[in-house]
Amino acid sequence: MSRHIEPPALLDRLGSGRLPVLPSNTPMLLRALSNEQLDFREIAAVIEQFPTIAGRLIALANSAWSSPVETILSVEQACARLGLSVVRSTSLALAVAAAFDPSRCPAFDAERYWTDALLCAEASARICAASPLSERLEPAAARAGGLLHNLGVLWIADRLPDEFAEAVQRQKEADDRLSLHQALRERLGFDQADAGGLLALKWKLPEDLEAAMALTGEYREAQRRPMEWIVGYAIRQVGMHRARVNCAEADPRRALIGLEIDACTALQQELEHQGERLRELARTLFA
Repeated sequence: MSRHIEPPALLDRLGSGRLPVLPSNTPMLLRALSNEQLDFREIAAVIEQFPTIAGRLIALANSAWSSPVETILSVEQACARLGLSVVRSTSLALAVAAAFDPSRCPAFDAERYWTDALLCAEASARICAASPLSERLEPAAARAGGLLHNLGVLWIADRLPDEFAEAVQRQKEADDRLSLHQALRERLGFDQADAGGLLALKWKLPEDLEAAMALTGEYREAQRRPMEWIVGYAIRQVGMHRARVNCAEADPRRALIGLEIDACTALQQELEHQGERLRELARTLFA
């Protein structure tokens, strides 16, 4: 976790020490969704213990986004229809989103936030699967890290809506030459990585997920975990996708991951292919 600001002071700024509350049994759901060995029937059995998520998945499977031929009536059918990658990302997103209410902040763009989160989850899983690091980190776990990496943004937008709006406005005035984490640090003295790392620590999430939630996308030599390299590189790839920038050779994480430049180019093409579909998914679920 970043230590620019000490946890007690950070908690005080974010709501007098009150933490967002995860739905009960979320850690069990997280473990299941991060386990590459579970098939859709086993994952469906876990999701059935979360009625709200189960209902949303069945609704999604029956929506225009999915365009089913027949009516979907069960979680198992929904998992088979949507595919495990969508089920893993969507279920985890629905679980953690329930802990926050960023709607009180008009400057918070839910569609963009969740589109980028879903893209980063997809990129993280694909990077991991294409890397020798997949022997040390399962792609499903990398997907969870990619989805959760920016969760500190939700906490800040929920608890400090005016300050968050000012940071977003500052970023717009700088024509995006200023990153959101830089704008937040200027305004608040901390950023989403500080908030996310603390949140993971207080929620007692696995250390790999804590590391992912404390990332800004910038590379630091102190980063030693495959999760940090993979998700950090995925964050950069999503940023390049948004900026319509081609893959660059100069990124130390690519060498650490063991990813060839051709694989990076293929990833950018896949993000382009998936972009609109995941944007529609984000709009369907959260906008």
